Amino acid sequence: MPKTLETMDKPVIAMVNGVAVGAGMGMCLMCDVRVAATDARFSTGYVKVGLVPGDGDTFFLPRLVGPPRRSSSCGRRTSIEAPEALRLGIVNRVVPAVELKDATYALARQVADGPQCRSG
Repeated sequence: MPKTLETMDKPVIAMVNGVAVGAGMGMCLMCDVRVAATDARFSTGYVKVGLVPGDGDTFFLPRLVGPPRRSSSCGRRTSIEAPEALRLGIVNRVVPAVELKDATYALARQVADGPQCRSG
């Protein structure tokens, strides 16, 4: 799945409802746009079990938030709440949980109805 997300030639939108930990967060970071519910939480999870982050965390997170913020984000033993994830640039939009599906689908429809880019 990670290779598929990385090589996808169409925009990929993540809809995060609940907890994105470890590989879940890594796959979320691989998406082009991330929409989260207000009560969503994010964590690399690896710190708690003494492993090195993987599944895209170490590659994509610094590109989204910058190396200094990546270091503090990955080194946390606690989760990052959705509003903080928005502030850091981990997610692009935060909406109430009851609106998450409609907001994400509306965004997907907007993207799908927009101009089509073709590579030569």
